[in-house]
Amino acid sequence: MPADYEDLRDTFYAFAGSDAEGFDAYYEVYIGSTASQDDPDADDEMFYQFLNAFVPDVEPQSKEYWDNIRQAFYELSGITYENIDWEMWRIAIGYGRE
Repeated sequence: MPADYEDLRDTFYAFAGSDAEGFDAYYEVYIGSTASQDDPDADDEMFYQFLNAFVPDVEPQSKEYWDNIRQAFYELSGITYENIDWEMWRIAIGYGRE
């Protein structure tokens, strides 16, 4: 059984900070990517790795940096670029948010 919504929410806030926005959108991208695991502990760790690959840093990073981080996630999770809902990801990172 995968980690539940509340466990993944706690992981998000531990990763991004208690005042971070966008959990629901990141959750939707993660669940929709099929990266979710059957074991709750493995799912929590996979979600953490997902966040590491898809939550923008405070410090701007190069495209090459993000490509490398995401490639490592794709290899770890077995999903591909095409499995990511990039429109939902844009919502998660705040594009269009006032």
